[in-house]
Amino acid sequence: DVSIFGSTMSVVHGANGRYLVSRTDSIANMFEQLRNYSGTYPFSMSLSTSLSNILRTYAEQDWEEKKKQIIGGTARVIFVVSQIQRITQEDFEDSKRMIEGSFRQFPDLNFVFLTNDRENFEQLTATVAAKSDVDKNQYIIIEAKDLHPKAFATTALRTLRLIPKRLRVPSCDVPSIPEDTNNSTNAQIRLIEYEDYLSPNQALSYRLRGPTAYDVRVKFVGMGYGEMIVCKEQSDKSNLCLLVKDFGDVIFNVTRSCEAENEDCSSVLFTTQLETSYMRCTENDCQYPDQIRYLIRIENLECTKDNASLTTSISAIVMLFVPIQIFIVKFLF
Repeated sequence: DVSIFGSTMSVVHGANGRYLVSRTDSIANMFEQLRNYSGTYPFSMSLSTSLSNILRTYAEQDWEEKKKQIIGGTARVIFVVSQIQRITQEDFEDSKRMIEGSFRQFPDLNFVFLTNDRENFEQLTATVAAKSDVDKNQYIIIEAKDLHPKAFATTALRTLRLIPKRLRVPSCDVPSIPEDTNNSTNAQIRLIEYEDYLSPNQALSYRLRGPTAYDVRVKFVGMGYGEMIVCKEQSDKSNLCLLVKDFGDVIFNVTRSCEAENEDCSSVLFTTQLETSYMRCTENDCQYPDQIRYLIRIENLECTKDNASLTTSISAIVMLFVPIQIFIVKFLF
């Protein structure tokens, strides 16, 4: 669902890493950019070159989000399409290091590999697979030897739809935080409200990431549009589901600690599902009137600034209907 209510998409040249399609939320615009492209399409593969450019884009995006104190958004997906090209040994080693480094820099990143060479891409992600802080569903291999899209379209679409949106515990060094001159302890509260919209027969999921260790509260707040069920899942710990009614809220205490070896470093997954809609969704961000609007907040983050204790209250708005921000690495097939 690439639209103003759904996902965005970019297409990257598989050999030189340049953008064939700049980020867009319009299918029509995507095809217009492809039609206006005057260069040659890739006949060779340089995955490391493509990844380098994409990760540079993510770094720039992260910096902008950090300046604006944005802590949530659509899922980040790098969709690699390679069905007839072979990765050279040099490119393989460079790409392997970049994939490993990308999860350290962007812990909410996702890879989907569409290929006829499963074994090669399994080796490419072997080191990542051994890490406890990377979920196995963050790197998915779709094997497709048939080049016709009908052979893999259904599987690819289902895979993308199941990837969670991203929430992250913010760092405490967000720039341009207004000072409270009346507070001698320099305690500050940063409040940024983020909203999302949920449709009937739809479940939205969010993967919470953060620093090595944190202890926060995640709050889901109703806006009087209906009722929804919110569930929290964390590793092998007990799952918890709560009901949000009208303008009510539910709070989940989340603790993540992986400073010591063999500690649980897994992410936390939240899922929302609509129970009852009051048919009140009329603002521009509503795709349908039976959607319900709600807020997500991350609270109780303990920070330190000038040796003072800070409490951060942050809410994460995740705006898009389908949780994908896709970079497609395109090779000719």
